[in-house]
Amino acid sequence: MKKTVGGVMKSLNKMVQQILKDQVAPYAISALEKQAQEDVYDVYQPKMYQRRNTLVQDEYYKATVVGTSLTVKNIAKTTDGKHLVSSVVVRGGPYDYVFPYNGVRRPFVENTAKKIMDNGDVARILRQNLPPELVG
Repeated sequence: MKKTVGGVMKSLNKMVQQILKDQVAPYAISALEKQAQEDVYDVYQPKMYQRRNTLVQDEYYKATVVGTSLTVKNIAKTTDGKHLVSSVVVRGGPYDYVFPYNGVRRPFVENTAKKIMDNGDVARILRQNLPPELVG
């Protein structure tokens, strides 16, 4: 049976989507959690509130694959439910109180993306999980 180029591309895209979902997403979530620990939690010990640590807990991350693109998002809301915790941290606010990091951006998401893109791990994960004849 002959396969068309379109059929081969469809099969390849399906494989890549599965690898993104099953292999790359957990890797990206772990990298985000590690970077959040370094950039957010390790630099400051709160005195005015109790931390919920939602940036370092898997259950607050949602991974979505559309086509061959993976998006990972932290879905934890602030205690008032008005904002995403990750957005507040990355933007440096809005906070309801004054503390040393009020107004200070902590770009843990950007730092994670840069590390992931620079270290070659995603390409390695794809190469390890695609059929050898496709990756040489």
